[in-house]
Amino acid sequence: MEKIAKDVLSSLNKENLNFIPVKTQGYTNYNLIKVGNGFLRPINKELFTFDIDKFSHNFEILEAGIEEVKAQRKEVSPNNIGAIDSALYTLIQSIGLGLDFYTDSNTARKNFGMRFEDFWRCLMNELNITNKPMVLSLPIDHFDHYTCEIDSVLSKDGKIRTTKEMTDANEIYVSLKTTSKDRMAKIFIDKYLLEKFCNGKKLKMIGVFHNDIQRIKNNRISGTFVANNFYIYQKHFLPLDGIYYLDIPKKAKDSWYKDNIKTISTLIFSDIWHLLDSTNHI
Repeated sequence: MEKIAKDVLSSLNKENLNFIPVKTQGYTNYNLIKVGNGFLRPINKELFTFDIDKFSHNFEILEAGIEEVKAQRKEVSPNNIGAIDSALYTLIQSIGLGLDFYTDSNTARKNFGMRFEDFWRCLMNELNITNKPMVLSLPIDHFDHYTCEIDSVLSKDGKIRTTKEMTDANEIYVSLKTTSKDRMAKIFIDKYLLEKFCNGKKLKMIGVFHNDIQRIKNNRISGTFVANNFYIYQKHFLPLDGIYYLDIPKKAKDSWYKDNIKTISTLIFSDIWHLLDSTNHI
């Protein structure tokens, strides 16, 4: 994916891109990008770089961090986490920009979701974490089943023990989405129903998102993260074991939210190893 990202950056750097500062309060760290009569997706200018040399440098720091945590298989504190966050964001966001530039909006939206899943799979493979998408069909009575698509099941020991009709309490169930818009509730409901139909077995489930912003007209951005709903689900319904973003919502910087919403770099260099090592009890 690194080569694809560099190719896209190289192509876009040759275009006449018009960067429009966002005036929406709380989102001034974003730029809109206009090309001709159309727009590319907004970018977080604190994370994204069009400079290929800088991206290459940041990516080398990311690779070094991955090699370190892969060798130790426990929490590490890599050097220059800012460069790592930038490398991860630029890697996948540049592919999204390329899709916006070369395809229509519907095609770009559908393909970006698949590329985000590819991004996750490559990341897990680099970390030597066994991963597999699965569709579960759990019996709920003698005649019916509850079907649940799990974007990625993670295991620490090289073998996925989850089967079509049975979960495993020591594996991690991951919901991968480019945005939480209209999708956040389903993750909590899936966890509730999976546990209910597996004899109350407690599961480890996390949500992994790209971002939660959308462009409005020519110079504005709105957030698609519904903070109040997340607060209710996480605190008063059935808490997930983590919510992670490449580009975290601005609300995640506030009090309670910052302890419950973290960056993907925090996941890969810390939380994922604690989750893999933890044991759930029925």
